[in-house]
Amino acid sequence: MTPLFAQLNFQKIMDEYPLYNSVDCKKNEAIVLEAAVYLLSHPINTPDNNRYYAYNYIETWMIQTSDYFFDTPSEINEIIGLNFGLKAIYKASLCKTTLTHENIDTKSKHFRIQVLINLLNYIEKPKNQVTITKKIEKYLNANKSNSLELLIH
Repeated sequence: MTPLFAQLNFQKIMDEYPLYNSVDCKKNEAIVLEAAVYLLSHPINTPDNNRYYAYNYIETWMIQTSDYFFDTPSEINEIIGLNFGLKAIYKASLCKTTLTHENIDTKSKHFRIQVLINLLNYIEKPKNQVTITKKIEKYLNANKSNSLELLIH
């Protein structure tokens, strides 16, 4: 199957797989997961409208779904700051972690750590072209030394 975000334009995806309510959100979770995987598999600075479209789809799902609760903890704000690209990767990681772990509590510390690890794994890959700030480096080092949990409030 060719990924939808690689073959269709955003308007067509929204028309064919709408996210108007929680029923639509539940029915189209596989498309949301595909959008998340698409974002997580491309460099942050890829000049590709599909990145924007995938992010927009994820953002709409996160707002419309009633099955999950999402927030942005302080450690994530510290890492992403005002970087829109990292915000998209964070939200893609949230969605992927949520949709690939059955019955996960999106409010739990375990969930927050898993999402953070996924974000850091993306960041540390040179091919993803993320600029490593001192704050990001602090979290990368904590992840490598298995002390990430100490930074989670």
